[in-house]
Amino acid sequence: MDLNQIDHSLLNDCIKGKSEAEYKLYQISHSYLMSICIRYTRNQDKAREMLNMGFHRILNKLDKYRQNEVPFKSWIRVVMINTLINEFNKEKTHQNN
Repeated sequence: MDLNQIDHSLLNDCIKGKSEAEYKLYQISHSYLMSICIRYTRNQDKAREMLNMGFHRILNKLDKYRQNEVPFKSWIRVVMINTLINEFNKEKTHQNN
């Protein structure tokens, strides 16, 4: 399934907290998001950890997604990259202390 052609009813079900919809969205977006995480972390275990953090953040922010204005694939990419950057900065700050 193309992430830009995502079913809006699936996203609405995710916003309502329906776990079946969340799992389906996870399955649909997993490989795309994992490729982003691998590219930034270059470590399989860290990439999996970041994928889970980022996906959780995507679900929490899904109600802010403007379905008619921004392609879904672009939006989840931005959320995932921001998650990766935030975690990198936290680790960097922690290592410097």
